[in-house]
Amino acid sequence: MDTENILEFHHICKRFPGIQALDDVTFSIRRGEVHALMGENGAGKSTLMKIVSGLLQPDSGELHIDGRNVEIRNAHQALQLGIAMVPQELNLVPEMSIAENILLGMEPRNGLGVVDRQKLSQRAFETLSTLGLESINVSQRLAVLSIAEQQMVQIARALAFQCKVLIMDEPTAALSNREKLALFERLRLVNEGGTTILYISHRMEEVFEIADRITVLRDGKYIGTIESANAIQDQVVNMMIGRPLAEYLHVRKQRGAHTHPVLEVRGITRDGIFRDITFQLHKGEILGFAGLVGARRTEVLSSVFGFPPPDGGEVLINGQSVQIHSPLSAIEHGMGYVHEERKHFGIFPDLSVLANITIPFLRQLQQFTVVRQEQEVQVGEQLVSRLRVQTPSLSQQIAKLSGGNQQKVILSRWLGSGASILILDEPTRGIDINAKAEIHALIAELAAEGKSIVLISSEIQELLAICDRILVMREGAIVGEVDPKTATQEEILLLAMFGEAVDETSH
Repeated sequence: MDTENILEFHHICKRFPGIQALDDVTFSIRRGEVHALMGENGAGKSTLMKIVSGLLQPDSGELHIDGRNVEIRNAHQALQLGIAMVPQELNLVPEMSIAENILLGMEPRNGLGVVDRQKLSQRAFETLSTLGLESINVSQRLAVLSIAEQQMVQIARALAFQCKVLIMDEPTAALSNREKLALFERLRLVNEGGTTILYISHRMEEVFEIADRITVLRDGKYIGTIESANAIQDQVVNMMIGRPLAEYLHVRKQRGAHTHPVLEVRGITRDGIFRDITFQLHKGEILGFAGLVGARRTEVLSSVFGFPPPDGGEVLINGQSVQIHSPLSAIEHGMGYVHEERKHFGIFPDLSVLANITIPFLRQLQQFTVVRQEQEVQVGEQLVSRLRVQTPSLSQQIAKLSGGNQQKVILSRWLGSGASILILDEPTRGIDINAKAEIHALIAELAAEGKSIVLISSEIQELLAICDRILVMREGAIVGEVDPKTATQEEILLLAMFGEAVDETSH
């Protein structure tokens, strides 16, 4: 048995029609380490993990576990070999109890073959206790738990199978910062207990926080493995995209003085949510909103969009007071909104790319009650070309596109509707560095064309890179405004964490 490596990939190849998903991938995972796997969308990460999990078979190459060559034919065999995966989309049963979910398929039974409920609960409790989660009532339905707690149940299920390698696929995508920190505490407990963790994430700061080593794939090929302690972010980005970070991050360009406010928000309030929010957005400006989880940035901007409308205050568009009671009235006033939860509120996953683009302005394409399909296709083709959406055709189901291309489709939707004011809530969340750079470039192009953009982002570096001004929120109030040309990440963080008096004349 190899005493150092628990998992080894030897010359793994996998091809799909027209795509070489994995090309001669060779590297190893050390026993007891936290090993991060990084790469852009399409780099081959998911394909490799499906091979490890038994969901796909390699065309060639060998997979070694504990020094032995193994063939993993299905997910059950992977579990028997000690490989467990916590997918980004959790595969639990909401209507079953927590205990039943943890021990599904390995329920303790009595001499008559009936599930022993007492032992079931006891074993589930003991497994959760290893994660420091003794307070969870294992008899309650899984559905009552938050996403973060359900994720812990999925991890507990893997531990109940006595997994040796735990694969975490984008585990923080749906978590708040507090939930992320709690997850990391649990993962450290799991790791200290002897379990090797293979961690997949787009989030560079997370990888450097939790991983011992980082392996990078690019275009299906193994690029290299480095020690996290000796690496810097630019080095990893260079490995991922094949060129320096500076060439990919859009740098904010001077767009001249902004003198014409297209959107004015005066003292809007929602009881118990946010209070006395006042700011201006100028023509051709990119206005950033910074803040920590719980700052209520999304709540403020969704209320400006009429979802739901504020309890008090005033909104003006081009100097005229307007009543925005719903998203439909916001659209009629030239506004568009890109929601932070793209999968749940941004796309219609079962519909085509074309349908997702034209759905908010189909009325404009109707003759009497019939949509003019030729014109719809023409508009769709123009927008797909304009935003450089990579799709085989307009009829392609949008759920099959990458996250970055889905985001471009959502942006094209609002351009097609004629929106002049765009509210973008975490538009680059969950997409790779290359797609992120393309979205940055598109935002800058739209601003240069005269579109006015509000950008909510949890990545301070992103706000500093592309915004003209940044407003900082804390606990439902604007606590400061900073100039990206001179501000630092530390300054913004201090404002977001501790706040200070707002200079009402600054915004």
